[in-house]
Amino acid sequence: MSTITGEPTTVQAGPADPGGASVTAAGLADIITRAIPHAYTGAIAPILASVHLDAAGRHLTAVATDRYTLAAARTAYTVESTAAWSATVDLPDARALLGFADAQPGREAVLLRRTGGQLHAASDRGRITVPLLTGQTYPNWRSLLARYLSAPAATTGLTGLRTELLERWQAAGRQLHVVPSNPDKPLLIFEGTDFIGLQMPLKPLVSATWDGYVQAWRDTLGIDCGGLDPAAEGALLPDPAAAADTMAERLLHRTLLSAERLHDLPGGAESTELDKAVRGLVEPWVSYRLLHALRGADPLLAERTVEHIEDELAGGEFAETAHELAEQAGHNPRGWIEDYRAARAGQPPAPDEG
Repeated sequence: MSTITGEPTTVQAGPADPGGASVTAAGLADIITRAIPHAYTGAIAPILASVHLDAAGRHLTAVATDRYTLAAARTAYTVESTAAWSATVDLPDARALLGFADAQPGREAVLLRRTGGQLHAASDRGRITVPLLTGQTYPNWRSLLARYLSAPAATTGLTGLRTELLERWQAAGRQLHVVPSNPDKPLLIFEGTDFIGLQMPLKPLVSATWDGYVQAWRDTLGIDCGGLDPAAEGALLPDPAAAADTMAERLLHRTLLSAERLHDLPGGAESTELDKAVRGLVEPWVSYRLLHALRGADPLLAERTVEHIEDELAGGEFAETAHELAEQAGHNPRGWIEDYRAARAGQPPAPDEG
């Protein structure tokens, strides 16, 4: 299989002290997380065993490639950079930078500054300094992507893909858009407007042809004997509704049904039953309004947030996560639980410890 980048080409090195770029901690963590699966992990090309950070225009972009796939994820500045600059850090240092960003509150501003062969990242809560990779230049990723992005999409025959490379794209997002090209050209891959990638295909085997596959499956699928039933395909191929849209619909549905249940309560209902019904109405409505506001402010963030929530619910460990987050916020979750158990047992609640 040929590679995307060919021989590495040089890029202009940034000035010794180009100023800085300020981004949110969540934005920095997001772009590194989405790029890093595509970094080279061998020893032959150490410049590619890295994450390349590029500050230009209005965005900070994280880039990684092993010359079979390439990913570029960007986040907008919170404060404009004073000049364009770039910095390449090896994988251990990129993971350390990711850990630093993850440890900050999501909206915390992180100032990145490249000086004297080092990259400094600082917030109001801490700082980290990592060395830059020197002695080699990073491939000209911007020119490479521009070349394929400028070419019209076209398909000619079959395209082969290496399955082990597909796993890398999971960090980019749940729904990707793929633009095929010629069998020997990279596939363009998009997630929203802040992620772009390339995957180099395999040339199909000589024996692999479209007509050959059609003939091989013709009998099994009933193509010539009335086996086609478009009306019955819906159960197998559901419409790909967005996660945020689906959750918004569920929340509205629950709000309306909860309102009906509240109206159906008898006039002499006990206060606990009434309180439960009111909470059942208020909580999904508040959740819907917050989701609606987030979708208006940042649709991509809303979609990813809902996807993460769905994954947490499926994993079943969100109660433990809630306990940890409550402790980190300075609350007393253990006291909350003890109060609840005391109330269930008919005992007076324990004194508040904080």
